[in-house]
Amino acid sequence: MDKRRLLFIFSAMITLSLFGLLGMYAYRFNKYKDYIKLERLIVTELKHDEYKEQIKDNKAIITSDNLIDMEFKVNDEDCLGYGVINKYWFIYTYKGYIKCEKYTTKGFKEQT
Repeated sequence: MDKRRLLFIFSAMITLSLFGLLGMYAYRFNKYKDYIKLERLIVTELKHDEYKEQIKDNKAIITSDNLIDMEFKVNDEDCLGYGVINKYWFIYTYKGYIKCEKYTTKGFKEQT
């Protein structure tokens, strides 16, 4: 086999693998898009200054009871949820967590 043919086969395999991975990601995103949208809404809500005031020891956990104007429902399915704000010097990071019957955010922990 000459080098061109080998290079062509290798390139085709890499291209097909990339399309396969992108297809799997698109399928997962489309399947869980409403849940991901709720996670993003939690993060958007956490960016209000009133929640930053609750940070103690560089971290704040805001439960669903304390999130203002948030409805934790996806497709008529009730969900539990909370948000975490981490502060490192002047940088804030936000993460929303939800747990529904058909979906749970990776790293979700029950809050008491």
